[in-house]
Amino acid sequence: MKDINVININSTNFYLLKCKEGYLLIDAGWVGKYNNFKKALSRLNISIDSIKFILITHHHHDHTALVQDIRKETKCKIILHKYETGYIEKGITCINETRQFNIYLRLLDRVLSPFIKYDYTPIALNESDIIINNGHYNIYDLTGIKGEIFHTPGHSKGSISLLLSNGDAFVGDVAMNILKVFGHKYRPVEAEDYSEIYKSWEKLIQYGARNIYPSHGHKFSVDELRKCLSEERKFI
Repeated sequence: MKDINVININSTNFYLLKCKEGYLLIDAGWVGKYNNFKKALSRLNISIDSIKFILITHHHHDHTALVQDIRKETKCKIILHKYETGYIEKGITCINETRQFNIYLRLLDRVLSPFIKYDYTPIALNESDIIINNGHYNIYDLTGIKGEIFHTPGHSKGSISLLLSNGDAFVGDVAMNILKVFGHKYRPVEAEDYSEIYKSWEKLIQYGARNIYPSHGHKFSVDELRKCLSEERKFI
């Protein structure tokens, strides 16, 4: 797809897709990084008030911590799943139910977690925001972008993905392309339920995803998810 811009802060990608009258922003996180975000926008020659929509893939701090700051300067609408609303309205990252893929990632988490600010400015939702349930949501009429949002749980209960008509899929943390030396390959380094992750991958494949745009790491082919699924089935 043309007109994809990306801002990377602390190894997290925030995607900007051209839509009617402005941009749809996919996620905006990390506590205290709003000035970094605005500077990155400026380098792209994108004004803050041109952000018309923010799609929140899930409620974790590295995806949501800047959203309320953006809302103060814009009239953007927020799109998210209903299961995530309680967390973002309190500014909470729920990590009690997440687990790392293996012992190596658990050790890494123990080293890094004391330095991470998990709580963030609560996000005030209003009647203009779009709350996704478990079905599909076609965003064309709303944004002018040919694509659908659908529920892809596993990393969190309310994780969602945006699949464009050309096969580009923006998946948040349902899949990743980082730290593969730790053996998780394209799986998220942590998740609430890895069996749900695999079901979400199958859904992406079924609905025609071709290119995966993760929040962590570079884009990759959906064929990599097929390979991981094939390997996983050998152990079931």
